[in-house]
Amino acid sequence: MQHLGRKPNHFTFTSIITTYAGLDAVDYDKQVHALIIQTGIEHVVHVLGALVDMYTKCGSVIDVCYVFEKMKEQSEISCSAMIVGYALNGYLEEALKFFWKLHGEGMEPSDFIFGSVLGACASIADLDQGKQVPLQVIKTIFELDIYV
Repeated sequence: MQHLGRKPNHFTFTSIITTYAGLDAVDYDKQVHALIIQTGIEHVVHVLGALVDMYTKCGSVIDVCYVFEKMKEQSEISCSAMIVGYALNGYLEEALKFFWKLHGEGMEPSDFIFGSVLGACASIADLDQGKQVPLQVIKTIFELDIYV
């Protein structure tokens, strides 16, 4: 594309990120991220969400947090990705802290966020947290959702 003189846009970068996210190629991913910054589209919501997913799959929690902080608007998808990112990379307590931070800020958790945080509770076998999270599920009427 670049050799043809065409400039990549946010759709192009989202596709590239999605394609390479699971390949465990952090150096390549960081090069793509640098190109995104150079192109000036580092604040596009879809690109940021794809970057969160990419760094989560690569196990780079520091980069996940960096990208998440750059988001002007955090969606339930990006928040869920943060919880999953922490949990999948062994930062289980951070996943729970992040969930309670969202709760304290008044964000209504989705079934995906509840499912992610319940998985983190199960992984650390925290009985207190394991009881508190289902109470929040019941309060927000997700108790009938199959995923949760």
